[in-house]
Amino acid sequence: MTENSLKAVLSFDPETAAFKPFAHNLTPEQAVEKMQKQDSVGTTVRIVDQENRHRTVSTDKCKSCKRLVELAWN
Repeated sequence: MTENSLKAVLSFDPETAAFKPFAHNLTPEQAVEKMQKQDSVGTTVRIVDQENRHRTVSTDKCKSCKRLVELAWN
């Protein structure tokens, strides 16, 4: 897998009415699988391209993921 094919999944948080990072450093197939699982429980999700591998393990603390959210919806 190349760095260019990495994907991140963003989920919509109804409490804050905003998207937040859900998963990152995924293959396209993994991203679709995560999206389908979240869709099945009624969570709105989006898949976005990553420019490079995110170093932080936790998406909650990942500055790169937070930047992806800002770029995608602001």
